[in-house]
Amino acid sequence: MKGLIIYRWITGNDFLRVIQTVINTEELCRDFEILIFTDKETDIQKQVEGLNFNYIDYSFTHLLEPREESENLTIRKNHIENVINNIEDRFTKVYTFLTEGNQSFQHLLSHALMQRFHQKVIFLTGKGEMAAENHESEGKALSQNLYEHIHELVISGNFTAAKKLITFNHFKDQRIIHLLDLGEYLKSLHIPNRNGTMYFQILNDVLKTINEENDPEEIEYVERIEGLWKNDQKAFIFYLHNYADFLYKENDLIDFIVLFYRLAEETLLYSIGWDINWNTSDEQRQFFIRKNALYSLRIPRTGNLSKHFHRYMNVLKQEIRSIEERQQVKIRRDKCVGLERLSDRDKYFAELYLFFNNKKLEEFLDLRHEGVSGHGFADFTKEDFERILGGSPLEKFNQILTMLELNPEFSVFRLVQKAILALVASYEIEQSELAKSEEEAIN
Repeated sequence: MKGLIIYRWITGNDFLRVIQTVINTEELCRDFEILIFTDKETDIQKQVEGLNFNYIDYSFTHLLEPREESENLTIRKNHIENVINNIEDRFTKVYTFLTEGNQSFQHLLSHALMQRFHQKVIFLTGKGEMAAENHESEGKALSQNLYEHIHELVISGNFTAAKKLITFNHFKDQRIIHLLDLGEYLKSLHIPNRNGTMYFQILNDVLKTINEENDPEEIEYVERIEGLWKNDQKAFIFYLHNYADFLYKENDLIDFIVLFYRLAEETLLYSIGWDINWNTSDEQRQFFIRKNALYSLRIPRTGNLSKHFHRYMNVLKQEIRSIEERQQVKIRRDKCVGLERLSDRDKYFAELYLFFNNKKLEEFLDLRHEGVSGHGFADFTKEDFERILGGSPLEKFNQILTMLELNPEFSVFRLVQKAILALVASYEIEQSELAKSEEEAIN
């Protein structure tokens, strides 16, 4: 089934033009549903039936828009969510025509449609034409404050929906498209080998132009993160921390616990002085001692060594037992004796062991098996996480990152968002000035 959503009733001729556009696109329109949002109790169904467009099979629904003066934002959001939840599984394509009216409700409606139907939604312009075919910027489909629409999508990480909205509005600055692609690539950690560095270069170029102080640390951080393209270990740890932080703030806790585990795993690997050669498939020979490692453990060439957290912990535990025997000390999570006698090297590995062997951290990492990302069906809350660890997971983990000088000063996701929104804001200003100039010329 296909759907046509109309915001505010329009005149008969305009309505027919919208219907004709959809018919021309679909060639044959059957099994159609029309939803119309209005703010008045009017008998629109009779008006629709009076147009006599018998060439399509349709059902009709009139949805009363909550009154702005009497309903709060939450109620309006819930109203839209209820409608979308009801049609989400039924509609294979969603045509949307938004006209002048309540800017707040229109914003919420278009935002929700882009979030939930970004692969299905097609916006129609003020003349009822397909947005993709309207190259004269006559669209009235979205509210005048385009920045707010894109801001919500970008900040929530919905780069795909934001890209569709950008394309619909015919932005001429292609850097926005490349940055939206970069945001999506970062979410999937799939950066194209070909021209991979181009995206980071664009990000740096935009940051240089929008940053009045030209903060060199932001530029240096992007250059560091660019190492992802070359399997740089430190860049990967920064990225994992950035992504985990992003997911936590977005309350995406199922994916967060998986990313947090990978962060712990990669940080432990780094801390024992190892790195991985991704160009060989021989797991036993994939590991090598990282250049410039402060301290490192010997890589065993026998035994079942694989790229897993518990394998790295086993190697670290063997070193701790060896230190205990050599130095006659006790290094246990419930009690330590004689640590002051250890050398800097042995004290370093003792601190690593006590951190990663912490009972609370162990319990927290095991949660990944209980959620839908593992083998269970448990749901999580931030309160659950903070109860187990005694605080925010990343704040607790930052202790070891600080010790290893791995605590990222910036977030690549926030920098990408900053660059995108700066370009959109610049576009809005240009359009506003252009409209003003045209109005002055007419007058």
